[in-house]
Amino acid sequence: MRFRTNPLTPTNSNPSRSVVALLLLCCLAPSLMAQRDRIAGAITNARRAPLTGHVHPLARAEFDRGPADPSMAMPELGLVLKPSASQQSDLDQLLAAQQDPASPDYHHWLTPEEYADRFGASPDDISKITQWLNQQGFHVTGVARARNWISFNGTAG
Repeated sequence: MRFRTNPLTPTNSNPSRSVVALLLLCCLAPSLMAQRDRIAGAITNARRAPLTGHVHPLARAEFDRGPADPSMAMPELGLVLKPSASQQSDLDQLLAAQQDPASPDYHHWLTPEEYADRFGASPDDISKITQWLNQQGFHVTGVARARNWISFNGTAG
């Protein structure tokens, strides 16, 4: 009878099979960690919703000067993407673990790309948003490496 000291180590290990399994895991790991799409279908203007709490306190009727000239430049606009509830919960847990000396994640900082894969928008969602912005006449000037904001510019028209 043969006893294993480590239940994860096979008794008749095949090195080539182990290498293939490791390579397969390395290839699949990024796709397993990537965010799922949150935007189903194309973005359309038919379904809009006002965002509350996003108006500057000085943007009041008494300061209204009327419609802006359509050619007025609107530089350096930004769209910040909110994480899902599960992403925010996971992020809160990671931040706590990074500060806990007993945690394996203690001082294990993420690159922007690692952050994007765990907490940012999916590449497909970013693509849908940038396409929609372009269709509205804006010019996308950048996407954060963490995929949590998009910068763009355009005109008031």
